[in-house]
Parts: sequence; C-alpha cells; structure tokens
Amino acid sequence: MFKLLTDWQEKLRARAEAERREYEAASSFLGQAWHLVLSILCRLASGALVGSVAGYLSHLAMDFTTPAGLPIFA
Repeated sequence: MFKLLTDWQEKLRARAEAERREYEAASSFLGQAWHLVLSILCRLASGALVGSVAGYLSHLAMDFTTPAGLPIFA
C-alpha cells in the first residue's frame, strides 16, 4: 500500500512540475493562470493524499482505544 501511495505522490509531483514548465512557456495570461492553478492543485493533492491516509489511520487507532472500540472487533 505504501508503494502505491508513494507512486501516486511522485506522479502528482511530476505533473505539478510539468504544469510549472507549461506555465513558463504559456504566452497568454489565461494560459499562465490555468497552468499555475493546476501546478498548485497537484502539489496540494500530493500532500493531502499522504495526510488523509495518515489521518484515517490515526483515527482508527484512536477509535480502537475507546471503550466501544472498533465495530469490526466488537
């Protein structure tokens, strides 16, 4: 699972870098704005991907410590 996660993160970072190059090569303001937004979104998504998985796993760990526990183990 971690290999898949790091692969996705690398692809998103590579896409962000490609969009940054497109931003620099764009001749119109609209083209620059579009590629800049896509570059930022890809970078945010690469971080959010890891953060959401870590958050979910920590949420499960914390639920496991409550008196009710996790429903699948109850």
